[in-house]
Amino acid sequence: MVKPTEVGTIKAEDLFEEIEGDPDNVIMKLPPIIMESLGLDIGDTLVVEYGTNGLVLRKKEEHPTKEYETARGNLIDKNVPPEFD
Repeated sequence: MVKPTEVGTIKAEDLFEEIEGDPDNVIMKLPPIIMESLGLDIGDTLVVEYGTNGLVLRKKEEHPTKEYETARGNLIDKNVPPEFD
């Protein structure tokens, strides 16, 4: 199993596949080792976030945990421009 802190590189052309007739969306093809480490199955919904550590993928929970909601709220609060305070 891959540890969440391990880093690797995947070429975009190996990761994404175009959807014929749908130029606005792509299919993300994750390697089996990543699918396993995230506990994913084909068809699962992912949350994709980009931050200081690069791209972060996680399985979307049907009901996010209270800890996640609190952490996400704190992150949003920290990044709100002053004009929106």
